[in-house]
Amino acid sequence: MAKRRRQTQGRRNPSARQGTQTERDHESRAVREARLQRRVLTGTGITIGLVVLVLVAAVVIELVVTPNSVAASVGGDSITISEFQERVRLERAILNTRITNYVALLNASGLDPNQYAGQEPLRGWLSQINDPDLLGSNILDVLIENTLIRHEAEARGLQVSQDDIDRQIDEFLGLDPPTPAADPTPELQATLIPSPTRTPFVSPTPRQVPSATATPLVEEAAPAATEVAATTPTFTPVPPTATQTTEELERQQGELRESILNDLAGSARVDQGRLRAHFEALALREALAADLLDIGDSIVQVNARHILVAERSEADDLLVALAEGDSFAALAMANSVDAGSGRAGGELGWTPLHNFVRPFAEAVLAAEPGATIGPVETEFGWHVIQLRAKENRDASDLETDNARNFAFRNWLDDRRVEMDDSIEIFDVWADNVPDDPVLLLTG
Repeated sequence: MAKRRRQTQGRRNPSARQGTQTERDHESRAVREARLQRRVLTGTGITIGLVVLVLVAAVVIELVVTPNSVAASVGGDSITISEFQERVRLERAILNTRITNYVALLNASGLDPNQYAGQEPLRGWLSQINDPDLLGSNILDVLIENTLIRHEAEARGLQVSQDDIDRQIDEFLGLDPPTPAADPTPELQATLIPSPTRTPFVSPTPRQVPSATATPLVEEAAPAATEVAATTPTFTPVPPTATQTTEELERQQGELRESILNDLAGSARVDQGRLRAHFEALALREALAADLLDIGDSIVQVNARHILVAERSEADDLLVALAEGDSFAALAMANSVDAGSGRAGGELGWTPLHNFVRPFAEAVLAAEPGATIGPVETEFGWHVIQLRAKENRDASDLETDNARNFAFRNWLDDRRVEMDDSIEIFDVWADNVPDDPVLLLTG
């Protein structure tokens, strides 16, 4: 009996062996599933981590790296992408204001703004607002010039006061210094068709802009008019108003100034400090121009005529014909591509020297009356010029300001050529030109 028990105990139970194998299979499957889940979770975690890293990197690049990248360097001073973008947005806000006000003025005058889209100044404004590369390039040039101006002003010990900056702001807004009413008696006031008033300063650098296609500005416009009919002012008595003190007028003007500037800064998404820095740069530009150039009370005016052609060979042939005794007027009428002066025999009449492009002006300034000059190349083509007379004439404040701006423009161009080795422009600016604030026009 004992032996049989040992034999029974020594034999393996088939059902137990089967249960053990099943348990092993279940355990093996559970291990595999657990391992698979761990791998899935690990892979998901790695993927999420990579996505987060990419997003963080993008945010860091967008908010830290790109704004601090250098768009241009001038004499060791860097112009960052952040400064560049803020200035572009400010310029777009200014252009939007100018375009909106001009279109509103045309509508108020009963004119169709769409008919003026291809004419200056609207064409130039639209060209810039619709061409980020053009606007960005212009603004980068302005920032480079501002840096050159600041360097020169520091070398000369020039500074601008808060009054100088406020004057630039008032000129930008078209505000005149407040004066109290002297006489409360009724006065006659003329009611006239609105005309364009001083508009905000856009860029101190004049640029040639491509012609804009005259696309509709507004969906619904006032009836078109081919010309503004002459009108006789009608005078209506204005009842007397209470005399305001200078302090009250200054307070009202100050509130208006702050309101407009706040709207402009909000639209451009720049702070007041950056906005005032823009006007400080304008004031410093004006101060340096006055320090560099003593224009006086007179300007150079010339009496000249010219023939404009497309190729130098044509200009050379004209000089030969003139030397052989051909009529200047006849040659101008037959050959000049400047249709306006060409019909008049090339006559330009008495003109301030600064009204001509620089190569033309410099050629005429260096010549003696009676001389035939050329060929002179400008952006318009090749000129053959005949100088009739040249003299200094008394000028208005506006004319002397224009002459000073012309001379200062030439100084800036020359200075930039002199400093060319220390000016570097980086391509990164072209990929970071803001397209806001957008221009919104309604009928």
